[in-house]
Amino acid sequence: MDYRFRLLNVFAESQFGGNPLCVFEDARGLDALQMQTLAAQFNLSETVFLLPPHDTNALASLRIFTTTSELPFAGHPTIGAASVVAALKPGFDCFMLQCQAGLIEIRGESLLTPATPIAPAPAPVKASHWTLTVPVNQNKTFDECFRTPTQDLHFFAQLLGLQGSDFLSEPMWVNTGNEHLLFPLNSAQALERANPNAAMLEAWPSSLAGRQNAYLFAIEGDQSGGGDAENLTVSARYWFVKQGSIAVDPATGSAAANWAAWHLRHRHGRKFAAQVKQGHQINRPSKLLVSAEIDTNQVPRIQVGGNAIEIGSGVLHL
Repeated sequence: MDYRFRLLNVFAESQFGGNPLCVFEDARGLDALQMQTLAAQFNLSETVFLLPPHDTNALASLRIFTTTSELPFAGHPTIGAASVVAALKPGFDCFMLQCQAGLIEIRGESLLTPATPIAPAPAPVKASHWTLTVPVNQNKTFDECFRTPTQDLHFFAQLLGLQGSDFLSEPMWVNTGNEHLLFPLNSAQALERANPNAAMLEAWPSSLAGRQNAYLFAIEGDQSGGGDAENLTVSARYWFVKQGSIAVDPATGSAAANWAAWHLRHRHGRKFAAQVKQGHQINRPSKLLVSAEIDTNQVPRIQVGGNAIEIGSGVLHL
């Protein structure tokens, strides 16, 4: 049987920037083991399989696989999938997608104009901009999105190749759909110096889902959590353990959402917006647009947006 797929770069500021993604247009007929095998074959950070939704409020359902496991939610796969769904079902620029973590609200914006710096581009580039609303669990409180790691700063300094003085505050596990270990740093210079220690791989703490990761960030300008903060700029780096080695992610939407929750907590619920820069150290420059506020039901409303650029397509014979 033939299965069509598309290749995209998500959160990209150039045609070959951002985070690569494969999206299968119609995964009916594939079971979970086959999806996992195909994700390992493509060997990207995630591969998405589109299916008819179980919830009639959604336009499509997503199954998101890393090379080794399925995720309940992830940012760049959702943005890329939204672009593909919109191409398959023209006329929709606001819709819902369904994932294991729940329903995800999607909003599309106008197609990028030729003036937008998408380069190199000898041919017309299929590019669009999408914003998702993170499916924060409605059945838990905001405080339940956070938990404190058991290790101390000395351990984490050794793990990340940093000094204790490089940390702005204590690290924190944050989960708004996909759990990550966040490390606030006090400068972009500290962020650039970070270099995880492969010799400590076995000691690297794991998320509740058993994944080992680290999301390091530094906020430019005001770091106090106060002020207007409508135009924050954040630099971030993300490492994760992949099949016994340390890998780098060029753009991590769900981790940026977790950063937004962390910052929202430090701002005592005050609304803000930010631009998150990631990936330039590995020549995959990425930009994620993030905003957060506490809604009238005292539930965090976190949005993550960015470009999706389609670079190719194909057919897999199975």
